[in-house]
Amino acid sequence: MLIIKRINMKIIFISAILILCSLFAFSQQKTFNYFSNSYLTTANHLNSLTSIVNYRKQISIPTRIPDQITENNAIYKLSYKPSTTSQSIPAIIDISVNPNDEIIQTFEEDFETFFYLMLVDEDENNYIREIVKGPGVEGGYLFRKSSGIIYLLFKSTSKQHIVAQATLEVKNLTDAQQKAFAKDFVLKTVYK
Repeated sequence: MLIIKRINMKIIFISAILILCSLFAFSQQKTFNYFSNSYLTTANHLNSLTSIVNYRKQISIPTRIPDQITENNAIYKLSYKPSTTSQSIPAIIDISVNPNDEIIQTFEEDFETFFYLMLVDEDENNYIREIVKGPGVEGGYLFRKSSGIIYLLFKSTSKQHIVAQATLEVKNLTDAQQKAFAKDFVLKTVYK
């Protein structure tokens, strides 16, 4: 009887691990189903909480809020090479994708709402924000000056209207370099 229970527990444990692994793979595949971006590669996908914690320790970017991997988000390590230096700067991005078949308002209105939701009770003069438009994509970014945390909102301009939201964390960049990084990220997004 005890042997059967141990075998059943092993089967349940292995099944749970396989289900979790498939969910992590699904979140990554879901992101790549909607768009591509040269900053985001399968090799850079952090598909477990352990890999996220380890990467954060490696690049000295602590967790502000607990990281989560869900059906609608994926977390990637990436790097940015500012035009003013030869050194690449490591970063981490948490990106979620939400398909939306209905256009309720313009991107500018969506971004303005997003900005004021992120602002809460702070002075908007402490933030840098900009809307960026490229072929097939409208996007915007905002960040608190000298914070190292960039919030991105972007969507396709095709019939599908896929909306993505991301939090990009990076250290040791000036405000001008953060603007360049955010703008480059949005413009390198290609919706499928």
